Amino acid sequence: MQLPDSVGAKKVSVRFTGTAKGAGKPAVDERTGITLRRWEVNGPDCGPIVFTAGLTYTPGEGLVRKAD
Repeated sequence: MQLPDSVGAKKVSVRFTGTAKGAGKPAVDERTGITLRRWEVNGPDCGPIVFTAGLTYTPGEGLVRKAD
């Protein structure tokens, strides 16, 4: 999902749902907050500047922040 450019380095809410084919409701419905971090893709003072975060989902554990 792409967020508006104005979001910046702040905490955002994330929702992850998973529904089996033919099922009426999600089997997984997880929510968490995660802080976006500034990443200067091409090094300091050289755009573009992006804000990123990563999560993984593991059954039984839920949403977990990806290691940097």
